[in-house]
Amino acid sequence: LAELRATVTALRTPSEQNPSVRCLFPARARFLERELNERFPESSCPELEAWRERHVGGQVGLTFVNGYLGNPASFFGHLLLHIEVNASANPDSSGSAQAGRAGRLLDTSINFGADIPDGEGLATYMAKGLFGGYDARYSETNFYRNSSIYSEREMRDLWIYKLDLSDREHALLVDHLYEVMHRYYKYLFLSQNCASRIARTLRLASPELETPGSNALWTTPESVVVGAARAKSASGVPLVEDAEYV
Repeated sequence: LAELRATVTALRTPSEQNPSVRCLFPARARFLERELNERFPESSCPELEAWRERHVGGQVGLTFVNGYLGNPASFFGHLLLHIEVNASANPDSSGSAQAGRAGRLLDTSINFGADIPDGEGLATYMAKGLFGGYDARYSETNFYRNSSIYSEREMRDLWIYKLDLSDREHALLVDHLYEVMHRYYKYLFLSQNCASRIARTLRLASPELETPGSNALWTTPESVVVGAARAKSASGVPLVEDAEYV
């Protein structure tokens, strides 16, 4: 409650000490404006505006990567978020089907993963992964980089499950991803992994998403995809509107 009050105060009365609260926490500001029915003073946020402009109107999807025996953390697959960039940021995203496939390579791919030092031994890797010995973070890159790693180098299958989000849900999700990008979290192979973090992020925008709760012993990428396939969007239609093999 104290943090909430401090956030509202900082948003209402920006000062030299906290001029960028709205820039650092745009999703919080968006949510509080709706709940409190008020508008907070505007702030100049060039990086945030560039992020929004890149993804305005872009289709959001789940990228499911199938399991990989070469890495214990990937036995059950991997999950990423996929956000199309708009036409002005990616001219190749429109036009023919071939141009659309080429344009996808420049879309934004959101990953959540552990920062693992080079040369980490298998026993240490497993122990730290199971008991929270690694820091982890969200990161973003162009889709072609992750496609190169998973599809071409590791020969894994990738599927994109396109989600039917309203404009409000889409804007809230894009703002929240900006908030969490590059911030550090504890990583647990079974319960605080790519699947659980991305599911938690999606539930912020789409509470209808059914996935294992925060107290579940484990969360797998497959369980999140299944939960999304069973969920309904705010308009009452299936949350997953299309699935595409890439």
